[in-house]
Order: sequence, then structure tokens, then C-alpha cells
Amino acid sequence: MIYYGLTWRPATDNLGDDLVALAAMQHLPRVDCALDADALDAPLPKLGDEDRLVLLCPGLFLRSSAHWPPEKHIAPVCMGVHISEEDAWGLPISTLDGAGLDALMACSPIAARDVRTANRLAKLNIPHTLTGCLSLALEHPSVKRSGILCSDVPDEVVSAIRAFRKDVTVLTHSISNPSPDFNARMDNAKALLTQYASAEMVFTRRLHCAMACLAVGTPVLLLYHPEYEDISRFAPMDAMVRKQPMDDFLRELRAHGMPAPWRNPADVGAIRRIMLTSLSDGLRRAESQPLPIVPVESAQHWKQERIRRMMK
Repeated sequence: MIYYGLTWRPATDNLGDDLVALAAMQHLPRVDCALDADALDAPLPKLGDEDRLVLLCPGLFLRSSAHWPPEKHIAPVCMGVHISEEDAWGLPISTLDGAGLDALMACSPIAARDVRTANRLAKLNIPHTLTGCLSLALEHPSVKRSGILCSDVPDEVVSAIRAFRKDVTVLTHSISNPSPDFNARMDNAKALLTQYASAEMVFTRRLHCAMACLAVGTPVLLLYHPEYEDISRFAPMDAMVRKQPMDDFLRELRAHGMPAPWRNPADVGAIRRIMLTSLSDGLRRAESQPLPIVPVESAQHWKQERIRRMMK
């Protein structure tokens, strides 16, 4: 039997990760389970020899490379993934080899979230595409728009906006006490998405907030400090959204008042179509892919070697 699931991050302190999980949830035939993205090799004792789990894996990927390759029933679909230069233990992604590299190759073509991930995959000779973040595919019904939202911007920005508009709501993507309850977390993500969909404008410093606003058609401005923040690390997503240095925004706001609602620069419809076509292709491949994606013995040996490298 084929089961469907997704990865999420139970211990994350960032609601943006939950928005990505919500997008994955919206585009699966059904969700039979949600697995910790950092423990993909955990046993799945309820699955029989002929069962498979088609697992949609968006967002941060291979952060815990010693828990890779995945459990033998898993057929991963890597969609909008971000792979860092080093994993959580400081092991460079460039050292991925043997069964670990073979398992990644078995998941290809991999849909990369950003240019830097695509470049890292290219150095490993892994077939890949560049799609942006899966949060761009978030779906939400149309709702009436009113008010301004500020998401994780400094108090100075909030005060400056409130000098012109009193209907300002302040919120944060920070989670102080992450709940292990997946359904409750997805309910919170849905409520957050509704807030973004019903706003006239959103001002933020959060990438996932900006991408969610693009998905629901809300004008969004990404604020940043150019002297120490490199938003090109988000490429190509940095070009999809209106952006402005923090000091420039404050100077223009005080001189000219609130801007009128604008049209976001990205053609989100076209981006979504490409992304969802890639996702559909990935799901079909995973539904018939030979399992396990690498031999179990090879996977175990490779993980042990990875742990030894980590200890060194």
C-alpha cells in the first residue's frame, strides 16, 4: 500500500517552517503521517514489506546527515529544499559520498529552493531544478482586506507606520514553546496565513512571510540592513519581492507618508505552475521507485562512518 506523508520540524522556533509544512500538506493526496525532518532513518514498524511512504520533503534538508539515507520504506520527494554548506555537526555537504550520495542521487531531480543549494547540488553532480520555496504554493480563499501587518520588524518601524495608520497589527514568527502536536501547529499556520491574506499590506524581515504574502497576493515589503544582511542568499526569491533597506524605508515614510498598496513584482501564477508540475512529477516517480533507495546494509555502514567523521 502507498502512504503519503511530509517532513516537518517539531523543535523549530520559526513559524515559517510550519508555513512550508502547511504548503506541503495542501498538495498531497492525503497526509498519513508527518515525520521529523532530522530523523528520517527512524523505524516505521507499522509498514509492511510491500508498503511505501511517499514522503514530501520541503525546506531544510540534510541538516542531520547522519540520519540519512532514510528508512527503507521511504521514497523521498525533495521539493523546494535548502541544503546548507555544512550540516548541524559541521560536516560539509561536499563530503557527501558513498551510500549517502547514492541516496541523494536516487531522489533526483531535486527541486532546490535557492541558487546556493542548486550550486551545491551541481558540485555533487546531482540533477536538479530551481523552484523557490514551496511556501509560494500556499493556497487560501479570498478574504476581505483591511489593516497593516508588521511581522518581526523593529519597534522603530512599527512606531513610524503607526504615525500614519492606527490599524497596525504586530506579529512574530518566533515560537517560544514549540508544541509537538502537528495538527495544532498546522491550525496555527492556517490562522497566520489568514492574517496575511486579509492584510492590505505587510512589512516584514522574514523570507517565509514574504513568500506566503506573494502566494496569497498581499502587497509585501521585505526590509533589511544592507550593511550586515545579504538577502542575495535567498536568490531567486529576493527578486520576486519588493525590498528596501530599513533606513531608506523609514526616511521615505517620514518624508512622504504611507505608500499606496502596490503590485508584487513576481508572476506567482507562473512560478506555482512550474513548481506544482515538478511536484506532481516527483510524486509519480516516488510512487513506483524501487525501494529501498539504497541497500539497507550500505546505508547503515555509511551512517556509522558519518558519525565517526562527526566525532573527529
